[in-house]
Amino acid sequence: QAIQEWLNGTDLYRDARSHLATTIYNGLTGRMTDGDRGIEYKDFYVLLKREHPNKSIDELVAPVTAAFFNTPRHLFSQPFFLGNQDVYRDLVMLSEQGQTISQPSLMAFILSVLDLKGNEKVLEIGAGSGWFAAWMSLLVGHVDAVERIPGLVSQARISIDRTLRTEKVKIFKG
Repeated sequence: QAIQEWLNGTDLYRDARSHLATTIYNGLTGRMTDGDRGIEYKDFYVLLKREHPNKSIDELVAPVTAAFFNTPRHLFSQPFFLGNQDVYRDLVMLSEQGQTISQPSLMAFILSVLDLKGNEKVLEIGAGSGWFAAWMSLLVGHVDAVERIPGLVSQARISIDRTLRTEKVKIFKG
């Protein structure tokens, strides 16, 4: 049902996803200074500036946060994640198999540092739910992702097929 809501534009998570995307964008571009999260984001901002001293941070971060917004994390977290976790908090999520869906701000930082051009071919080891591979696929030419747990492989394939409807992501068991 969540997939159909997302496809029909009645996504109940849209506001939460938008809020987290905005938080990540503001944090990575140095616009957030409140509390402990601001300190962590400040570190990300400093590292981005160091790695790309002649590049606009907005230019690095904007495509990443837009791709995040267009990759519905809640559709990759069901049905195998524990408890009633809030999928749009900036936290790692734990699966029944002991795997995780990574913290969105850390993954956004990694994608921003990479300064992707859109034609890259990426190999991801440890695909888990497929969420990060799906997110990356909106920024690169192609993603091959490998996962060792059969249940996660099949669920990742289903989630990617239903949400992205693209051939740019392939999930392999390995």
